[in-house]
Amino acid sequence: MKQRLSPLRNSYFILSLIILLTNDFYLKYEYHSWITGKLSDVAGLFVFVYFWTAIFPTRKNTVYILSGLIFVYWKSAYSQPIINFFSENIYSIDRTIDMSDLFALLVLPVAYLINRNECSKLKIDPIPLAFLTIFSFCATSVPRPTLTFDQPEYVLFRSGDFEQVDNYPNEFKVYDLDGMKVVAINRIETNKRTALKDDFYKLQILSHMDLRVLCILKGNYSRDTVLSAFKQLRDSLMIRGTTSITLNLDSVYDELNFNGTRLDGLFKRYSKEKKLLIDGRYRKGIQDSVWNFYDRKDETSLRKHFVAGELTMIERFQDKKLVSTSEIKTRNDAITKQYILLTAISLLLMIIAVRLIINFRTSDKGNFVRMSTFSIVSQILLLPTMIFTFAKMISSFISDSHSDMFQLLGHFMITNILLVPILAVIHYGLKLRNRFDLILYFLLFTLSLIWLEEFLYLKQILV
Repeated sequence: MKQRLSPLRNSYFILSLIILLTNDFYLKYEYHSWITGKLSDVAGLFVFVYFWTAIFPTRKNTVYILSGLIFVYWKSAYSQPIINFFSENIYSIDRTIDMSDLFALLVLPVAYLINRNECSKLKIDPIPLAFLTIFSFCATSVPRPTLTFDQPEYVLFRSGDFEQVDNYPNEFKVYDLDGMKVVAINRIETNKRTALKDDFYKLQILSHMDLRVLCILKGNYSRDTVLSAFKQLRDSLMIRGTTSITLNLDSVYDELNFNGTRLDGLFKRYSKEKKLLIDGRYRKGIQDSVWNFYDRKDETSLRKHFVAGELTMIERFQDKKLVSTSEIKTRNDAITKQYILLTAISLLLMIIAVRLIINFRTSDKGNFVRMSTFSIVSQILLLPTMIFTFAKMISSFISDSHSDMFQLLGHFMITNILLVPILAVIHYGLKLRNRFDLILYFLLFTLSLIWLEEFLYLKQILV
């Protein structure tokens, strides 16, 4: 198997794989543009055909032809039913329909004409590379980010030339009412992932909800879409002034008040038996002030307090008596916590670094911990995994940040790539001055990983 996979040691292939992973895990989210979108297609297609040609070296022409056809099908709307079935029954995957992505097909003849024997090959084991390549295929098709609402959000338009479309992963329902269209949104696609799905993030999505809905219903949404381009269409479909509507749903009916396209004013939800279930107030499409939720006895069971659209407090009642009050952290609270956490970790890092420097300077040059080659190599190879695991365990108790499976695997690989050479320098260059130094280095790198993760998390929630 190693012999068959040896073409994966090709420097062009490894460079393309690094570009693909770096782009999918970092560049797309930090510097999203049409360039990062096309970069994944070009690098991914190159890696895909090169990998499968290594697996089936005698079927090179077949691999390239099938890869081109599969790529065209994948980027077309015809693949949506298969994607929906796979996402609903196995694992969520997705892609953006954009025919300009077919530009990436130009990389196929380039990959085909590369002479493997004339390219430099790195002296590394191709089997881990093969697993990393398969991982990259899965990671590049992760589902688009979405926001799901506890209860439907509504927008109002004058009847126009758009209809309800099946645009997974969005969940819309369009109601036709006397020359008007009310769109109920249960879930909507967003243009980037968020580190913290709180009310502040929801406010950012709700602020342009009417434009987002129009864009999706017109079938034009992609991560590069400029929402302001739909303002003219929105204005042409806007009903001026206030509009009151009673909307019959499956098991309840909602009394809605709009100003233009957005909810503005009182909101009430009733059961089919005309019992009040919810009442509250919207302001420019945003939940505002106090919202009451009622039980079957028409008594308040829950009360939510909103300030500037962010939930700040929840009160629970039983038999008309307040039984509990929960304070809800706002985005500003989360940011303050991150600053405090980063400051505390920074102080610990400084203390550990100073202790290591003192140990190094106060010891004789020839006085260091002597270990067997096996012990040194074992520590260099195993400590990165132990450090990563310990850092994640600590983060789970002190941090609000979270990572999905693909991000965890990506962080794990980057940790090993960085720490293995650093530990080699420490063991063979700086040397351990006493056995306690190993514990100090372990804590230093563990806290450094936590600090870096929390810093990046803070950077994301500050946006």
